[in-house]
Amino acid sequence: MKKITDKSWTYMKRAHLHANGLGTAALAIIFVLAGTSASSRVRGVVSTALGIGALGYSSFWMFAAQRAPTMGSTHDAKESLSWLAIP
Repeated sequence: MKKITDKSWTYMKRAHLHANGLGTAALAIIFVLAGTSASSRVRGVVSTALGIGALGYSSFWMFAAQRAPTMGSTHDAKESLSWLAIP
């Protein structure tokens, strides 16, 4: 069980790092996108997709870390959340 909780803690740290990195990158791209001549609809769709993607991927690692101890396996926890990470 200690091995699973240690790996879960690694996943929590990974979620934090991904949230920082992907969130910052998404915001930077959104700000650059705001200065383009693309239509407001395109800018809105792309901005929303970037935000959801950055939030979804970092949330995947956080949820996997929370599920792993109760499921008994980090692999099973990741597989149960593949619907969140794959898109």
